Amino acid sequence: MLMPWRGPFRVVDHRNDTYTIHNLPEDKYEEYHVSFLKHFVYDEQLTDPRLVANKDLGFFDVDRVLNHTGQERKVSTYKFLIRWKGYDDSHNTWEQWENVRNNLVVHQYLKEHKLASLIPRKFKIKINEVNENNVGEIQN
Repeated sequence: MLMPWRGPFRVVDHRNDTYTIHNLPEDKYEEYHVSFLKHFVYDEQLTDPRLVANKDLGFFDVDRVLNHTGQERKVSTYKFLIRWKGYDDSHNTWEQWENVRNNLVVHQYLKEHKLASLIPRKFKIKINEVNENNVGEIQN
């Protein structure tokens, strides 16, 4: 019986036959034996590996924040009008603060609208990104 493939994931390190991969949608690092991996071939001009991985898990990427509402001193009342990456305006949705508070695109919007104090502390330190080209898939 063939098992379905998951991914794509970014390969960040390897030692002998063990590879460390970056699970893009869940932002986790996992180790796998090389026999569970295969190369993910794609056209960089047409395919974003992260969007492919997100779609498999039912995750969506924020393209941009279009607007917001809420009471200034009550964070729980904030809502953001989100345009989703890869979708047209008919799929825009209003999202509660709780659902988007960890999103870097939302953080940029907050900075631009003088609401940077809402950004959770753990995101105030910039972390270097790993090279986007090291991408592969893992067999379940």
